[in-house]
Amino acid sequence: MLFYVHNRFNLKDKGSPDELISATDSMLVTGIIIIALLLPLLLTSIPPIRRRFFELFYYTHHLFILIIIISFVHAGGEAFWVVSIIIYVVNKVLNFLSIQKYKRDKIKVEIVSNNFMKLQFPNRFTKSSLDIVGMGSVAPSQYLYVCCPQLSIFQWHPFDISDSQPPNSPYTTLIISTQGSWTQKLYSLMLESQSIQSDSPNTVVQPNQSNQIPLEFTLWTSRKIATPLSYIFENNVAILIAGGVGISPVLSIIRAHLDNKNEKHKNYHLKYIHVVWMHRSAKQLDLLKDFLNSLDPEDNLDFVSFSLYYTSTCDISSHEKFFTCQNFPNLQIPIEYGRPDIFSVYQTIISYYESNTKIGISAIGSEILTKHAKRMAVKWRLHNIFRFNVGYYKAVL
Repeated sequence: MLFYVHNRFNLKDKGSPDELISATDSMLVTGIIIIALLLPLLLTSIPPIRRRFFELFYYTHHLFILIIIISFVHAGGEAFWVVSIIIYVVNKVLNFLSIQKYKRDKIKVEIVSNNFMKLQFPNRFTKSSLDIVGMGSVAPSQYLYVCCPQLSIFQWHPFDISDSQPPNSPYTTLIISTQGSWTQKLYSLMLESQSIQSDSPNTVVQPNQSNQIPLEFTLWTSRKIATPLSYIFENNVAILIAGGVGISPVLSIIRAHLDNKNEKHKNYHLKYIHVVWMHRSAKQLDLLKDFLNSLDPEDNLDFVSFSLYYTSTCDISSHEKFFTCQNFPNLQIPIEYGRPDIFSVYQTIISYYESNTKIGISAIGSEILTKHAKRMAVKWRLHNIFRFNVGYYKAVL
């Protein structure tokens, strides 16, 4: 039907609505080819298929190159498309020139648990910061793309950068959770490349002797890119919902605020940060503990509050009831069990502030978590549309 409507409009524009197109007409043939190429792109983009067969989704979408070439034959090279392609090519060239390559001896690997790991590699620049208009030089939420040629030379996957390290740290840190097939392969490669300590302090896990994955590896990284979460600093209050290793970019926001809260800039208004973190293992608490222990004990953390939720049903009896850290002995955060009611969380936090307060909300974690948090933010805003200025900031790709 769409094909027929497209042809009718095309013929009408030519002034010959009754003219029939011959089956040998190049426009008809190329149009059919374009539709045939678009079908696998559309089918593999369906969320359940994309999640289960991501590699098929990824490789199939490279058909867009053929689609663009055939589109030029089909309709000619209009100025808009030519300019768009030039911009795209220039961006790809700049990205290619910015690629950094790190061999195994330059990469620090820490297997934190059986489902996530920490990677560190040297910073290209000593200070990792971005100039956000009107907010001075801050280290906002950033991400970069990672490629491992030993797994696939074509696949580049985005990961949030953990800027929770001290200022001017010589390393860029990535906290990676094994949620997909590519990250599971990367985890196996990191595990096999070294002998590591398991969860038990007295047990050493030896590398797998399989020859399927080489012990030597190289990681390629792209330039650092800022996310919309960088603009959370424009608000008076930030509510940050995190799941699992999604706490990493949240800690980056806290670190950036500690470094910039005393500076005055046109659009920098952030005063308070509320963190709601859902975690599934005690090991993940080490991410928060290491961050707090890296701070100066004299730092004032009155601007931030933490709400912690343990969402696993395993070992509840042995799980800690309070979170503590060495640097701040007076800091005791109760750990609740189960998943929080996000709408009630918004209601409880926002009710503390006056109606003219500008509030920014963001969620970092699984797709299910981020969609639910955004939906609840929209619902809360509609219920209080004339009372509060609430905005949602996308923090995932």
